[in-house]
Amino acid sequence: MKLTRLHQAGFIIESPIGARIGFDFGSGSNLDDISRLKPDIVFVSHQHPDHFDRDLIDGLAVPVVGPKSLVKQLAFARHYGLGPCDSFSFADVIVTAIQVNHGPISASIEHFGYLLKILNRTIFFMADSKRFVKPPVAFDTVLIPVGGNKVFTPQEAADYLSSISFAGTIIPIHTEIAAIEGSRSEFIELVGNGQMVFDLQPGQSADI
Repeated sequence: MKLTRLHQAGFIIESPIGARIGFDFGSGSNLDDISRLKPDIVFVSHQHPDHFDRDLIDGLAVPVVGPKSLVKQLAFARHYGLGPCDSFSFADVIVTAIQVNHGPISASIEHFGYLLKILNRTIFFMADSKRFVKPPVAFDTVLIPVGGNKVFTPQEAADYLSSISFAGTIIPIHTEIAAIEGSRSEFIELVGNGQMVFDLQPGQSADI
């Protein structure tokens, strides 16, 4: 599988049969990357503008999946609202919504992370997590926010992974807008040499 990181928490993953699934296209997203990769469907975690650019997403004219209160704002007809623990299947991927905690800033909005089940792999996209959350199943790849302020600090993110004895692939995200300078490099140093870390800049891809 190929994963291309976009701006902030956004990314596109290409499944084994070639389905291209996008997540969190927000303000600052690189339209050239999105146009080149041509996502077939887009998932949104929550309504903050660095994760949800309504005009951009409407303009793609592809199905959109996300919290019920969020997707009803979209003009494009094919949108699907999820609640906590709801799943949505697309091509060879099953995506399950996981309630995550963004801290006080998101107390009044729906905010999901997503578990992606693709063949024998499970990927956890943690969106804007600020508090520890234990998903219902184990996962082998994690996209984890490490920018500090309104998401995990580098130490909090490292502590979370240690608390669940995580030993898979790590992709740090949320390192552009409102991130503490040096947070990504600090986090990579904290998790140590025993972990596989893909330090992807926006627009860069990795086979995972």
